[in-house]
Amino acid sequence: MKLDGNQHRALCGSTLLVLLILLAGAVVWAGVPLQDRLEPFNIDELFVTTDGRANITDEQSMTITSSMFDADLWYTPPVAAIPKPSKTEPQSVPTQYQLMAITQQVVDGQQLHFAVLYDPKEDLVHRVALGDPLGAFVVSDITNAEVTMQQGQRITVLRLDDSEPQS
Repeated sequence: MKLDGNQHRALCGSTLLVLLILLAGAVVWAGVPLQDRLEPFNIDELFVTTDGRANITDEQSMTITSSMFDADLWYTPPVAAIPKPSKTEPQSVPTQYQLMAITQQVVDGQQLHFAVLYDPKEDLVHRVALGDPLGAFVVSDITNAEVTMQQGQRITVLRLDDSEPQS
C-alpha cells in the first residue's frame, strides 16, 4: 500500500501523538509513590479462627512444614465390599417325564441305547440318546432298565418298573 504525502504526514503525526501521551503517563507514574498509606498488619492475626483457637507464635508464623499438608482436602469413602454372586442352581422342577421304553440299536458295530419318554404336559413322546438335552435336563446314562438325567447337580433316575422318578 503506497501512501501519498498527506497520508504519510497524518500517520506519522498520530503515531507521534500516541508516543508523547505514553511518555507523559510514564513520567507521571514514576513520580507517584506506590501505596504511600500502607498500614502495618500482624501476620499472625490472619491465621486466627473465629473461635480464637489458633494461636501462632512468632517462631511458627513463617515456618512451613510438610505436616501442614497431611490433611486430606476431600473425603474419600471406603470401598464397599462387592458381594460375590452365589452359585445357586435354578429351582428344579419335578421331573414330568415318564419312561415308556428303552430300545437298543447297533450302529457301526456298537450297541446304542435310546430312551422313549412321554411328556404328559405337552402330550409329546421323545426319543433320546446319551448326551441329548431334554428341557432343562441332559441324558447322562441309559442302561437296559433305567435312564439317568441330570439338571446341574440334581440327578433324576427313571426306571421301567417304577411309576415315580427317583431324585
